Amino acid sequence: MQTKEYLHTRQYEFLRELRNAEHALPDHAWPRVATLRRWLRHPQFRQALRSLRSTMQFERDWMMSASSSAAARNLYIMLSEQDPRSGVANPDARLGALVRIIRAENLQYRDKHRRPIKRPKNVPPPNFAALKERLIRYAQARGAK
Repeated sequence: MQTKEYLHTRQYEFLRELRNAEHALPDHAWPRVATLRRWLRHPQFRQALRSLRSTMQFERDWMMSASSSAAARNLYIMLSEQDPRSGVANPDARLGALVRIIRAENLQYRDKHRRPIKRPKNVPPPNFAALKERLIRYAQARGAK
């Protein structure tokens, strides 16, 4: 029969504090370096960290998409002049902020969905020495030094 390893109470507390931290985890909440190294040797703790990280990435992506959608909607309303707020003192600054939000989402989406370049297999690297020799012979044949 296989025994299942569970996390220690302090590990649960650390993960909970990490999840609930708004900006960054305060120094007093971090375990000592040796303790963290020992925890990271356990596959259950590493799996819990991966799960927490993927949850935070999903939340970040969701918030970025929602803010980008709201920015695009506000930008459309401003440009179509149906917005009563379009008479604000500095509409250029507001437009710039909305465009930056949309651009950040676009860059994040592009980087996330970028396909790697497929390189052909079994192609030898270029022989630069031979290429250099051919260029020198070509230049000599043309009369250049």
